[in-house]
Amino acid sequence: MPFASGIKPGASRKVYAHAANVTTINLPGSMASYALGINNRGEAVGYWYDDSFNTHGFLYSGGKVTNIDVPNSFGISVTGINDSGMIVGSFANAEITVVHGFILYRGRYALLDFPGAWATTPYAINDNGDVVGYYQMRDAVDSPFIGFLWHKGTFTTIDVPGSVYTFPLGINDRGEIVGSWYDPSTPHSFLLSNGVYTTLDPPTSYSAIATGINSSGKIMVGASIGDTNQLFIYSHGVYNPVSVPGADLYIPGGINARGQITGGYAFPTTSPFAFVLTP
Repeated sequence: MPFASGIKPGASRKVYAHAANVTTINLPGSMASYALGINNRGEAVGYWYDDSFNTHGFLYSGGKVTNIDVPNSFGISVTGINDSGMIVGSFANAEITVVHGFILYRGRYALLDFPGAWATTPYAINDNGDVVGYYQMRDAVDSPFIGFLWHKGTFTTIDVPGSVYTFPLGINDRGEIVGSWYDPSTPHSFLLSNGVYTTLDPPTSYSAIATGINSSGKIMVGASIGDTNQLFIYSHGVYNPVSVPGADLYIPGGINARGQITGGYAFPTTSPFAFVLTP
């Protein structure tokens, strides 16, 4: 899976970023939190860990937080939202024998599972209702993660040539897809546009992941460079850095038409906080 929790044992949750363009989403009781999707209305979704390491989803809208939990489940990951308010994510059943994908709309859940898969992870949804994500047929090390596009009820495989795993993580209304692909040891970011795959690793980076793309083709990229973890917005061949004052760890999220981005940031002594950054 593309992300680790980033939770630091004994980390403080009392330190927040103070910058005019950064909104830290306050989630009482969270040990770590991530805002991973955002629509053009500025509504953000994500998930957080409680002190028992259970996950809970959330919707952040109009300055208010609404928790998203599935009854009789074991954990939830909420990762994408479109302008109609359709939300995608995944959850495990109570026995952890299957991980279901879902679409949540107006309070009702619809399962979105690849046939026969033990785990399906829808990650992003555009305004056409197209969904990208990944699935795994068996809960085993030798069972690869396989990327997909779900369009009008049909699954299509997304597979970067030469990759070991492919994780599609973002899609815009033009159908352009971004994500991460893995060689045997390293993650790389990619763009799929008009049937052509392009790797988008920032110069000098040794790992990268693309997690969102807006209607203008601007792409959210997270990368490791030297001993630092950095965020970039990629556009027309240029990687523009984005930062939260004092943070040393970033989990990249989405980007909307206004250029607002989401993700998680952490300081050296904290676990990640969910944020929305407005340019």
